[in-house]
Amino acid sequence: FPTFDPAKRPEVAQNQWADMYADVVFPSPLEQSFTYLVPEGMAGDIQVGQRVLVPFGRRRLTGFVVGLKEETDVEKVRPIEDILETEPSFTPEILELARWMSEYYLCSWGEALRACLPAGLLSQTRLVLEPTEKATKEAVAELQKRSPLQAKVLAKVLGGGVRTVGMLTRRLGRQGIHQAVWALAKKGFLKVDVQLAVGKARPRTERTVKLHPSLRKGGQVYEIIRQIEKRAPKQAEILSILAEHKEPLAVRTLLEYAKAAPATLKGLHRKRWVVLSRRAVSRDPYSKLEIVPPPEFELTDEQKSVLAEINGAIEREEYATFLLHGVTGSGKTQVYIEALKEVLARGKTAIVLVPEIALTPQMVQRFRSHFGNDIAVLHSRLSTGERFDAWRTLREGRKRIALGPRSAVLAPLQNLGLIVVDEEHEASYKQEDAAPRYHARDVAIMRAQAAGAVVVLGSATPSVESYYNAQNGKFRLLELTRRIDDVPMPHVELVNMTREPRPGRKMPVFSRLLKEKIEEKLQRGEQVILLQNRRGYAPTLICADCGYVEMCKNCHISLTYHIAGHRLRCHYCGYSKTAPEVCPKCGSPNLTYKGRGTQRVEEELRTLFPHARVVRMDLDTTVRKWSHDRILGAFARREYDILLGTQMVAKGLDFPSVTLVGVITADLGLYFPDFRAAERTFQLLTQVAGRAGRKDRQGEVVIQTFSPTNFALICASQHDFHSFFDWEIRQRRELSYPPYGRLIAIEIRGLDVDAVRKMAVDLGRRLRAKARRFAILGPSPAPLSRVRRMYRWHLLTRQARRVEPSGAEMRQVVREVVQEILPEARKQRVKVTVDVDPVNLL
Repeated sequence: FPTFDPAKRPEVAQNQWADMYADVVFPSPLEQSFTYLVPEGMAGDIQVGQRVLVPFGRRRLTGFVVGLKEETDVEKVRPIEDILETEPSFTPEILELARWMSEYYLCSWGEALRACLPAGLLSQTRLVLEPTEKATKEAVAELQKRSPLQAKVLAKVLGGGVRTVGMLTRRLGRQGIHQAVWALAKKGFLKVDVQLAVGKARPRTERTVKLHPSLRKGGQVYEIIRQIEKRAPKQAEILSILAEHKEPLAVRTLLEYAKAAPATLKGLHRKRWVVLSRRAVSRDPYSKLEIVPPPEFELTDEQKSVLAEINGAIEREEYATFLLHGVTGSGKTQVYIEALKEVLARGKTAIVLVPEIALTPQMVQRFRSHFGNDIAVLHSRLSTGERFDAWRTLREGRKRIALGPRSAVLAPLQNLGLIVVDEEHEASYKQEDAAPRYHARDVAIMRAQAAGAVVVLGSATPSVESYYNAQNGKFRLLELTRRIDDVPMPHVELVNMTREPRPGRKMPVFSRLLKEKIEEKLQRGEQVILLQNRRGYAPTLICADCGYVEMCKNCHISLTYHIAGHRLRCHYCGYSKTAPEVCPKCGSPNLTYKGRGTQRVEEELRTLFPHARVVRMDLDTTVRKWSHDRILGAFARREYDILLGTQMVAKGLDFPSVTLVGVITADLGLYFPDFRAAERTFQLLTQVAGRAGRKDRQGEVVIQTFSPTNFALICASQHDFHSFFDWEIRQRRELSYPPYGRLIAIEIRGLDVDAVRKMAVDLGRRLRAKARRFAILGPSPAPLSRVRRMYRWHLLTRQARRVEPSGAEMRQVVREVVQEILPEARKQRVKVTVDVDPVNLL
């Protein structure tokens, strides 16, 4: 990216500097950049990657500087109003990565850059000023001779009541304030910091106090202490404490230690014996997490071999992507830790991605046992301020490891050496809600390639695409085939639920075998994990007489019954209502609940095993902050016997006392209209089965199913990834689905079903007119045809890799056609979204 050196600025007539211009993009779908004039007072301070405040129409917007130049063809260029930070938010590496994301995922550059910032940072910001020790009345008098404006600015700040550039502008009422502020900062008279005027993501500060520098000369402070220690002993005590500390002390700490009141400190401040100020305090929710020494650990021969390959690439400082395929319990996490040690020893930084927030507490605990507080955690359950502080510590280099779900791949680290993507197959690595709709695994690879870093993709069940890339040499395949200490893989049994007895013609929740196994483990004092990948009590409330089904008024989906509050809820839009006592259509009281969710399974557990301590973990029980940590921590401490949950209990968790895993309904998701349905089912079952059995305890798994002959289930029961991959890859080859082809999913949605249909048909027609070497599938109504009152139509483009390996041609055509149709779509109030490499086709 171009940089601008003010010292090399060309001179023009009357010895005036030539104009400088900035290219600015906005965090919106606007695809082009906009040119703004850089005022002379900002020329020495503006940098590529900074956030700036600029006029846009009648509004003032925050934008990102992506380039600086000395010439422009644009007429009537408006000036930048403010620079919102002293240091750039984006490094050149992040700027280039965001540009690639915008081109590949068909969004604007500004939208991609917005994803690289913590939530809340785009609110209105302000430059906050604080005088330094050099800022004195004598300094103001000296400045008055050379720069009257700088003298006025410093005098206003010293006088109190003025803390921001905006307030200075209002008080002094003139231009050039920024130039004066930056000049004073360079001379050491002011400290300039960026804070948010609106929103919550602002640095947390605390009041500090220190001895006035003049009192340290000639031991003057001790003379004052002797003079006042009888009439003002608390003031004397505070001065004596401050005399022993050169660095500022927190006011709260000082007053508690001296057992003094705030009024005592105010008296010292009025006498100008102490200096009061504020300093930023980092909010780290994991700082109080107990750091325990890591256990003694001897790497297995397989781990040593794998680590030698990874460390070799790290030592050579060359880009490489490794696919670490290791069975559950084979010690992949320890390999990550040892590789991180190598990277940190070389003075580099690292990123560790995990797919679920539920995995974060265990990972933080384990990683902090090795790396202390050198880890910053980033995830959506943190408060806005906590995320802001974590991001800030990484940007400033105070911490060198970023850990979290997909957004952590965009952490503002420099000198990157390693990116770990744990459970790389997980669909949660794909951003689906808003642009850019990126896949963190693919972004990690591109970021590492640009930085010359190493990527380690780890999984017991790699995605079909990743394993195919490893087979074809794009990735380097590393394998861990045995568990630690040669613990055997758990024994898995498939139970055919069609052959289970049905008392009262009702399908039982638990098979006879699973009930026996649970009872057996409870008697032995061992723990059990149960998976039911559907929350609520029952997914459908139906009238047995007329067949009426309670549907969501906003979505084309049945309402799920939740036993708490006797409510029906929609899991897509959040709509809820009280469950009826009689059928709204025919008045019959014969209402039945079809299907089962985690609440119903929990109810059955408490009935069958009244003495068992059961805890449920799903979206309903983990809404509050730290819910994941509390539930998993209590289960690890053996406060519960049975952990029941959705897929969040299936991955990465390690509990030595768990010897049984039960899958209540293995068929959920198996027959979805999505070509990845079988793959997801295989991965989920294999992952949850891996939670059973550690060290000297044999694990057992019971999988209940209505499809015992399904090949994906058979392979999962036999821990046979390779057979499943061979079978699945043949299906993909025949249909040119990934990895043999590239897909782009386009969704058209709106409140008017006719407008949505017409727009979808028009979009399909335009695409077919320009498509030369790729296919158009659809348009057609989406499987979930109405969500949040919006009607949805889908259209899919598909291109075989053998025709055009990069997919650039198809992306370019899609971008052009979507841009053509957007003006009409806005008129019709229809939204068009584009998802490159979709992982969910529902």
